[in-house]
Amino acid sequence: MSGISQHFALLLALGALLSLRPAPSRLPTPPVAASLRPIALPVAQPTRETIVRVGVIEPIYTLPLLTPTHGWARQVFFSDGDYVRRRQILLKLMSNAEYSSQFNRSYVLAPRTGFVEQKNATVGGHLKAGARVATLLDVSQVKVVVAVPARTGRALKLCDQVPVRIAELPGRHFTGVVDYLQRPTAGHSSYLVTVTVRNHVAPLIRPRMHAHVQLPARRFPALLAKD
Repeated sequence: MSGISQHFALLLALGALLSLRPAPSRLPTPPVAASLRPIALPVAQPTRETIVRVGVIEPIYTLPLLTPTHGWARQVFFSDGDYVRRRQILLKLMSNAEYSSQFNRSYVLAPRTGFVEQKNATVGGHLKAGARVATLLDVSQVKVVVAVPARTGRALKLCDQVPVRIAELPGRHFTGVVDYLQRPTAGHSSYLVTVTVRNHVAPLIRPRMHAHVQLPARRFPALLAKD
């Protein structure tokens, strides 16, 4: 029994020694490397620097109103400056063939909506076939042509939208569209820019009004980030 007791005592002493040994220190876990992400560079916005040019409003089209045949002006239904609708009767003509007492009627109609100017017909007056009785100004759209420096002209593109103000219509704001760009020539160092503006059903903008067109002075290319 004494041998067993001694053996048991040795086991207890060995266990006590093992419990006194310091626990192995744990090494810190290295951080997981984050995946590299592309850095987005700021996109350069177009410059806000602008210039304003003033021009005179013109109709988008002008059309001569011609008589279909010769005859006498029996009735005239318009005055200079009237706003007329498409297919509105403007003039009634009475004509007869040579050696005939029978008169025929014919009419001059407005081919489209617009203003009538340059009236050239009076009641009772005789008109030849193809005579111009007036000029129709189509103002469904209006245009203004302005000259700008070469730097500004190079910054513009067709269909660019630009702010437009009309001096005779204070407080109203319109949006124009760059419709045509004429590059400088040997005798003209500036760009000629044609801007069109859509008019309302009851046209607010009329020919010979004064338009203030705001155009970007220059444009920087956008800088895009690469992956």
